Amino acid sequence: KNSGWLSFETTFDNNDGGLAIDLLDNTGTVVASGVSSTNGLRIDYQATSGQFFSLRTTGTNPDVDYRLVNLVSTSDRTVNILGTSANDRFKFAAGSVNLVEANGLAYFFDSSNFDEFNYNGSFGNDSIWLGGTSESDTIDFRVGETTLVGARGTVNANSIRDIVFKGFGGDDVANFHDSSGIDTFVNDDALGIFSGANFEHVARDIPVINVYANEGFDQAFVRDTDDDDTFESYPDQAVMTGGGVVISTYGFDATYGVSRSGSDTALMHDSAGDDQLISMSDRTIMSSDGYRNTAVEFTNYRSDSSGQSGDTAVVFDSEGDETFEGHGSYALMKFAEGESRFENFATVFATSTGGIDTVNLYDSEGDDTYIGYVDRASMEQPSNFTWVSGFASTIGHSTTGSDAALLFDSTGNDEFVSGSDQSLMYYGGATVSTNQAIGFDQNYGFSESGDDVARLTDTLAKETYLGSPVRSVLRGDEMFSWVSGFSEVDVVSSGGSDIALLYDSEGDDEYRSEGASSHMIGPGYHNRTTGFLRNYGYASTGSDQALMYDTSFNDLYRVYDDRAIMRNSGTTEIVINSAYGFDRTRGYSTEGDDRAKMYDSVGDDTYTSVVGSARFTGDTFDNYTYGFRYNEAYSLNGNDLAVMEDSSGSDDLLVRVQGLKMKYDDGVYYDMRAFDHYIANSFNGGEDNVIDVDPYEYLLELDGDWIT
Repeated sequence: KNSGWLSFETTFDNNDGGLAIDLLDNTGTVVASGVSSTNGLRIDYQATSGQFFSLRTTGTNPDVDYRLVNLVSTSDRTVNILGTSANDRFKFAAGSVNLVEANGLAYFFDSSNFDEFNYNGSFGNDSIWLGGTSESDTIDFRVGETTLVGARGTVNANSIRDIVFKGFGGDDVANFHDSSGIDTFVNDDALGIFSGANFEHVARDIPVINVYANEGFDQAFVRDTDDDDTFESYPDQAVMTGGGVVISTYGFDATYGVSRSGSDTALMHDSAGDDQLISMSDRTIMSSDGYRNTAVEFTNYRSDSSGQSGDTAVVFDSEGDETFEGHGSYALMKFAEGESRFENFATVFATSTGGIDTVNLYDSEGDDTYIGYVDRASMEQPSNFTWVSGFASTIGHSTTGSDAALLFDSTGNDEFVSGSDQSLMYYGGATVSTNQAIGFDQNYGFSESGDDVARLTDTLAKETYLGSPVRSVLRGDEMFSWVSGFSEVDVVSSGGSDIALLYDSEGDDEYRSEGASSHMIGPGYHNRTTGFLRNYGYASTGSDQALMYDTSFNDLYRVYDDRAIMRNSGTTEIVINSAYGFDRTRGYSTEGDDRAKMYDSVGDDTYTSVVGSARFTGDTFDNYTYGFRYNEAYSLNGNDLAVMEDSSGSDDLLVRVQGLKMKYDDGVYYDMRAFDHYIANSFNGGEDNVIDVDPYEYLLELDGDWIT
């Protein structure tokens, strides 16, 4: 049928009898006789297409198998091997003498005489095994057209479905190309397989493998070696390097890098578009339109974004205890063994579902915002956003820029603590903070439910505290702490010329100052200060009162129709507490030789003194003093009345031009000046005397047992 070698081979057992075979042409002439082969006899004869031959067998052996092959021919330095319509099996082994095998019959060709071998399959599911040399060989696998180029020549395998190439040393390269259908590449130890619906291409013991996908939905599964390997993927290519092997894939829709042993590293690169990264403890997936790259079971992962605003990384923890770090330009999840690193993603989402996991979020060189909730937190930077959820503990860090930290409460009773260098939120009465901000220029605490408490502390520099029922702020050159919605706010001054300003609500409030501390209390809130040398309380609406207490030193208390001021003396730490706009004030002296000065309004007012207390009241104010040793009252406007009561002891009433002065026998006195009308009562016993009567122009009424 074909021009070339006409080969016959018989297989038999010589113990069963002898056998001889002869090849006869169309004239009956013997043109070739069988010679001994491995298992029998064989004839190889160069024939021409169209010639007629017959095979003659002589002998006594009853059990003989015959094989006829007319597939191999030569032309110059080329050997051609044809297939049949059946399933053909071919083989090629390179060497100084090259082995060619077709359907079980082997041929040998000296490489010095033949350097090209063409295998042409036909309609069956044909296969070929190709063996390389110890030098450098290159094989290009293509569906229906494969070429092996080596030191012993070139092999072309055409229209052959399944191909296996075995390397025998040297810097061999295998190039795989896909079909138009759905194809899959997979490798194992010293093995690479690319297969589809109508082909299977295999490379064994090849150090360099390149796999190309151009059509169809193709997938590649690239496995590591026993050494420490590196898997690096891009949208259009991936490469696994290690153990002296390099496997590269190009153009695959989905590529999987698999680590099975060693300390392997996966490097994942994004595209020029918007990409999504999904990271878990055992895998990382980078994907976008047209590609999906997955790295599985690596020790260390690194995923790089080229900076697109739509690039997103979604990070999951394992069941163990992990630490997640967000640095803006990169993020890091540290596992018990290994870590995952994410470079330059615009948005990173990290989630904790098991274990006791912690988070540290760091600022950038720009102006950043840290936001913390009971179950989540985020760091927003000029070009990056990092969001975490479900972690046991979260800490935000600020080192440069004008950064702000915002911490929000839970539905329970929480405590917000903010100082010069950090802020913390303790949820539900916990003793350990699960949300912390360190080093931020601006700190904000928010309470939306529960009976929450805010505690603010200052620096050694000068700060000002402004407290209102809804929000409060402690600010200075070196700090800024702002809170909103807390039912209680405690503010502590540790030094410096700090000032506290407390404001009322629309309801009925009470302001109380006690030395270096003050309180503003009203419906649903309580603001407290401690350690401040200057405290100011302000009332605007409602029926408000101010309670002003003395210090342990000698104090001067001054009260007007619209304000009250308590100030100490005799110490280097001068405390001044003031109240403005209150309907009622109460001034208290508990120790020391304190002095009270009370002033009238522009209207007609009444001043009343009894033992241990005094009251000055008018249409717009109602002021009391208690326990002061020295008491003075001044009428500067209106038609004012002063009423004074004696004590149970012997008292003196001094009548002067400027007014009356009541002196008790314990040294306490009440001095009332410039009033229009005086009433002095002596009903409580003792020998009460009126002395030093000077000419006066006011109305004076003396009632009771006065001795004049």
